[in-house]
Amino acid sequence: MSRKFSLLILSVLALGMVEMSLAQDPRGTILGRVVDPTGAVVPGANVLVTNADTGLAVKSVTNDTGQFSVPFLNPGMYRVSVDKPGFKTYSHQGVQLRVSESVDLPIQMDIGNSSERVQVQASAPLLETDTSTPGQVIDERRLLDIPQKGGDAFDLVKLTPGVVNMTTLRTLKPDSPEGTSSISIDGTPQFSVQWQIDGLDDTVNDENKGYSRVAYIPPSGAITELKLQANPYDSSVGHVLGPVVSVSSKSGANDYHGTAYYWFKNSALDANDFFANKSGQKKPVYQDHRYGVSFGGPITI
Repeated sequence: MSRKFSLLILSVLALGMVEMSLAQDPRGTILGRVVDPTGAVVPGANVLVTNADTGLAVKSVTNDTGQFSVPFLNPGMYRVSVDKPGFKTYSHQGVQLRVSESVDLPIQMDIGNSSERVQVQASAPLLETDTSTPGQVIDERRLLDIPQKGGDAFDLVKLTPGVVNMTTLRTLKPDSPEGTSSISIDGTPQFSVQWQIDGLDDTVNDENKGYSRVAYIPPSGAITELKLQANPYDSSVGHVLGPVVSVSSKSGANDYHGTAYYWFKNSALDANDFFANKSGQKKPVYQDHRYGVSFGGPITI
């Protein structure tokens, strides 16, 4: 019995790995090149990349050409520190890493004692120069500031240039996966978008209706970032030939935090349609109540 159970677990894990291999990894990479004041490369420098929210730190060392790369990082804010004997310690605060991005840091170290520190505060998102794939990122700040009909964060994709809404179903029924999925991006057919959550496929193929749609719409309070990749056409996305919408969900942090929301709509607060008034029709009765809470923080072991 134990052997059969072990085989079952291995089979499930194998299927999960296949599914992940067909999806895009939402994690990003921080890389860079370290030089001295003359522009000469600095090999053997110690690099420490720290997540500002969780405190998770990843170490790396520059190679013979002064370059380093720290992959598989979750989206968020990071601090990058570089030190080597004979140079002042370099610290770059507020490095923002978005979904599936690679951030390239040009680092110049000053000659001096390692106990001295040179601090750099990022004032604007760094340019992503390691990919030519067009995309639009909607960060957590915009998710909080921009109203969303029915609390559907995927609806914000329609604010991106090149996205066209192909149905009124989204207006009539806010929680409709078909309405959310019925969009055209840069001239592609509707229902051709690949939806992903944390790198896993969130798309279901409806064989009865002959199209694919989003399977699950997460609440906006559970999302850190949302990225629309208009024309991927690269092997990292897998079997997808059209646009991709990737979502990065929120993770825990060193501080306790939470949200509570209540979304309310009632036709009693709406005006009747002009033509309905002219024909003597009453406005339809419509009520929608959505509420929820979320909570996160550190786990004490």
